[in-house]
Amino acid sequence: MRTFAVDENYDIILEGGRIVMIGGDESIRQSLRLLLSTNTGEWRLNPEHGMRYDDIMGRRPDDPTIRAAVRDALMQEPRVREITELDASIGPDRHLSVRFTARIEGGIIEGTEVIR
Repeated sequence: MRTFAVDENYDIILEGGRIVMIGGDESIRQSLRLLLSTNTGEWRLNPEHGMRYDDIMGRRPDDPTIRAAVRDALMQEPRVREITELDASIGPDRHLSVRFTARIEGGIIEGTEVIR
């Protein structure tokens, strides 16, 4: 599946006046980043899309509620078959950092995302 590439500000990337397209593992990583950065209910066309931010706010990184919220969000990506590893930590900037490994059709994908 191919999709538009977006930058860290979620703007569509243009090169030479053309929209940059991505596919494969890169499109899966981008989809997972977008799921983790969207609060459930934020997107009116699909109110279930994203992560339940209420489940992560004010909790310690070892709280199982955070792991469940992150896992539920990641599993919304249909190309993800299983989350095999999931770690969360709070950095000095007080942002939640999530590191994950997921089994996808045809292999494994790893990622680290900071939730602001």
